Amino acid sequence: MLNNIPLFLAMMRNIRAEKINRGMIGHSITSRIGPITRNDIYSYVEATLDNPVRYSGENCTVPPFYLSRLLYPMFKYFLVNKELKLNLLKLVHGQQTIDWLGHIHEGDIIDVEMSIDNIADSPAGEMIDLKTVASVGNSRIAEAHTVFIIRGKRSERSSRRKEKVYNRELFRKKFRTVKKQPMQYAKVSGDANFIHTSPFLARLAGLPGTVMHGVCIAAMTANCLLDEVCNGDMTRMKGISMRFATPVLPGDEITIIGYDSGEKDRIVFNAVNSLGKYVLKNGEYRFTPQN
Repeated sequence: MLNNIPLFLAMMRNIRAEKINRGMIGHSITSRIGPITRNDIYSYVEATLDNPVRYSGENCTVPPFYLSRLLYPMFKYFLVNKELKLNLLKLVHGQQTIDWLGHIHEGDIIDVEMSIDNIADSPAGEMIDLKTVASVGNSRIAEAHTVFIIRGKRSERSSRRKEKVYNRELFRKKFRTVKKQPMQYAKVSGDANFIHTSPFLARLAGLPGTVMHGVCIAAMTANCLLDEVCNGDMTRMKGISMRFATPVLPGDEITIIGYDSGEKDRIVFNAVNSLGKYVLKNGEYRFTPQN
């Protein structure tokens, strides 16, 4: 509850906000995080229903989306920033992209810079793109773009937008979320946003109830693709991107549908829930092909 107070105050302060302050483009903050402990790793593995066996060795590589659990205080800085004027009641996680340029290991200390890369109009509403660059020592190990959408009225043109047509289907891979997962992920990430923890406030925001964290779904998707495409070899993964189409309800089963991209170092994918409704669209998974 205490963690949610700044978010609640920001929500009330900006409840009538119409536009994000574009004068904030380029604003950045930095943080040093770590060292990463084994307990930190396993708490994230448990929250994302990952396979703990692959993190059992000494100086192990951390899970693909582990960095996200460290970043919430930096995201929160922007979410509650008085000058930015974000309407949190209309805010949703729109897109996520990450390029893995190296790997984080147990014991690492990570330097992170987060900045507002862009604020612009989109068919779904106004969007803000937060760019994250993470380094260990002098080596850049990851670059990510997190796009939040302030939902607006959908234009007739955007509602008629044609879906991408993919080539040959390669595989279908399923994973299931669990009812308690939003609270568990909120605990390990610090992201106790009311849409994940409060059924009442989530409904006030126009949702059917609490929903899964978008980044938790992204992490579970990346874990499935790591096993399916790279045989669990984290040294082969290069990047992933996806657009969030529909919130995932706790306990739902998700099916990832992978397609041939026409290139040997990437596949494209969508994901649907148990009702067949898209939850992820325009996904792309980049990797080093096996010799």
